[in-house]
Amino acid sequence: MIYLNNDLGYDPDAYLLFLIISRANEFDIALPASASGYLKRFEREIRATCRVLEWLNLARPDKASPLGCTPSHELMSVLAKPIRRCYTSGRAEPTTDDEDVIESIFEAALPDLRSHDRGNSRSFGLAVLAALGLLRRTTSGDYVPTRHLRELAAERRQQDRCGDPRIDYHLA
Repeated sequence: MIYLNNDLGYDPDAYLLFLIISRANEFDIALPASASGYLKRFEREIRATCRVLEWLNLARPDKASPLGCTPSHELMSVLAKPIRRCYTSGRAEPTTDDEDVIESIFEAALPDLRSHDRGNSRSFGLAVLAALGLLRRTTSGDYVPTRHLRELAAERRQQDRCGDPRIDYHLA
């Protein structure tokens, strides 16, 4: 587990979100020992992951936050749920519907990123959603959405259809 020094002086909400993202995305490469170094190295992926969380109403935009968003009450309720020890699905492969749910989330949250630019951002986002317990792994190692993630995506699509977009999704 990595421990990143809060050298940017993040407020507790921003630092919590930063820790969730950074701990979900631990790699076997040499990582910076500070929040500023990590943010500098993975800024695009972190901002894209925040946009996915915002789209799912798990974060809310906050221009005063170094990440551009802060955790929402919905994210706090996800974190407060008792941990379910089943991180894997009994299925061997995801269904077409499973893949469509996941892909539709990333396409809606990151419409301005071309598919080849979405690669690392998608990996970061998937790792965070899995760490939050919203995705499970199949026996083949692919992700499948939980019922809760499906509900979050359905609620957001309904908001979008009703003309209630809360977030501007253009990368700064």
